[in-house]
Amino acid sequence: MANEKDFEFSDDEFDEWEDENESEEKKNKKEKKPKERVQLPIFLELVYSFALIFTILLALVVAGMSYLSGAKWLDVFVRTAITILSTGLLLWIFSLTISNGALKTVKILHQEALEKQQDNNNQNEDAEDEAFSNNRQNMDVG
Repeated sequence: MANEKDFEFSDDEFDEWEDENESEEKKNKKEKKPKERVQLPIFLELVYSFALIFTILLALVVAGMSYLSGAKWLDVFVRTAITILSTGLLLWIFSLTISNGALKTVKILHQEALEKQQDNNNQNEDAEDEAFSNNRQNMDVG
């Protein structure tokens, strides 16, 4: 059996153990920071939401109108399914077109920004080279 003395810690050992646990807790807190969620631009969010809501509402209207006109349950189901598939497909194509256009625009803007940044870097390098050569000439003269 284990003796109580086997489990006793000196104050220094306890302090070291406590410091290690605190540092591990701090690391865990840093690691547990919530990751930033990628969000779509508001315009694309609106397009997707509109497509979903419109498809659902149209399916409900078709199902309701079919039921009220006295159609059988199978007919109501088939009409609603066809409505959902056809409108869903059309609005999916619409959303895809809008998304591709937005992505192409962002890509072009990003490329232009990179080109502008590279031009600024090149100008800064040229200015530094010129300043260096002027300093070198001044040192040679002096």
